[in-house]
Amino acid sequence: SQMTGRRCLVVTNLKPAKLGGFKSMGMVLCAGNADHTKVEFVDVPEGAKIGERVFVEGDSGEPVGPSNMKKKKVFEAVAKDLKTSDACVAQWSGKPIMTSAGPCTVPSLGGVFIK
Repeated sequence: SQMTGRRCLVVTNLKPAKLGGFKSMGMVLCAGNADHTKVEFVDVPEGAKIGERVFVEGDSGEPVGPSNMKKKKVFEAVAKDLKTSDACVAQWSGKPIMTSAGPCTVPSLGGVFIK
């Protein structure tokens, strides 16, 4: 019910996989505390276009295709540096994850990993 009508950050260039008996075409990113008792969706700001590609402030490049994402374990390498700042801004390697309308954020979990 928390996902109904909600805007969130989704990784979509992954190979489809079975999840709970259903074919999953993407992965919703969430931040969570160390003991996994609190988890929050990574939200995109109001005004961001649905489906727009996010970017890391100061970095550029083309997306990696689904077959290379899995074969070269790209997401696993990138995911280890996904974290929220103390101000609850989603970051990769200390740089904000951005949309055309500003940074992606979480409601209250600062300084935690994103998965």
